[in-house]
This record gives sequence, structure tokens and C-alpha cells, in this order.
Amino acid sequence: MLIKISSIRIPEIFYRKPPRQVKIEEYMQYFNEHGCFQKPATITQRGLLTDGFINYLLACEMGMDSVECTINTEVVSRRFGKNKRIHNKDYKRRALYISQGGLCACCGKQLHLDPDGDKATYMTLDHIFPLSRGGISSMENLQGVCRKCNEEKGNQIDDDIIEYAMRTAFA
Repeated sequence: MLIKISSIRIPEIFYRKPPRQVKIEEYMQYFNEHGCFQKPATITQRGLLTDGFINYLLACEMGMDSVECTINTEVVSRRFGKNKRIHNKDYKRRALYISQGGLCACCGKQLHLDPDGDKATYMTLDHIFPLSRGGISSMENLQGVCRKCNEEKGNQIDDDIIEYAMRTAFA
């Protein structure tokens, strides 16, 4: 799928250790001979580049508007977001509680915000696009769910959400 260069986000780690000039020249030679890159770049559902940084660099250098990419739906390495912390968890939990009317987003069970209360009905924060798959900790990517629903969902993504993200994120 062709993705606009401007919608691809580059993780800091790629800038810390840039590719060797020899490697860039090899990719450029292949592109000149075949008219395409050896393999497409790989990005997460949110446009974060996980593989194909040289393809990205060459596409920018050649003034291309878009580059061939595949969208990764598998678990992403920790360095790309798994350990990102949610700041102000209590604030986000209260805001979700109010916006959802105190109900679990999955099963509709009445929830509470008291961490010392019943663990089964305590509102947990669930990432709609899991962090381990490239999701982020924004309010738009969070939902309040009961412990049981959160554990059952794990790091799975709804097929409807993947389809929606592909239509909207790269339009």
C-alpha cells in the first residue's frame, strides 16, 4: 500500500544510529536498476516506522510523495512503545468513567473508581490499539473496562478497528 511520506513518523532510535553510507548506496543502486525498493517499509497502524528507514530516506531524497509500505499488526518491539507510561492515570480513568457513564465499554457492567473496592468491578484502562502493537496512550485510544474484559482482550485488535485505522490514518 502506498503511504504518504508526510504521514510516516520516525522513532528517535533511527536518528541515533544512522545507516552506513555503503548500505544507502546499495539500496539506491537497486532502486535505479529495478525502479522499486527491494522490500516495502513496515509501519505500525499509527504510522510509526519499524523497518525500512533507508527506503524512507531515499524516498525523501528523491522527492517522492509516497512510499510502498506494509502495515504491521504483530507485536512491536518494546523500544517502539510497549513501556510508554500513561501519565495522570487517575485523571484519565475519571474522564473515561464520566464519558462512559460508569459502564464497561465491552460488557456494560457497572464499574467503580475505588482501587480498594471490588477488583472485579474496578475500572481498568484498556488501550484500543495496544501499546505492544504500536498504539499510543492518548484519550482517543483508551477505554474503561472491567478487569475480566481487559484480561480477555489482551493485546488483540478488533478487525473493525484495523479497517477503520487503515481508511482514516493514511487517507
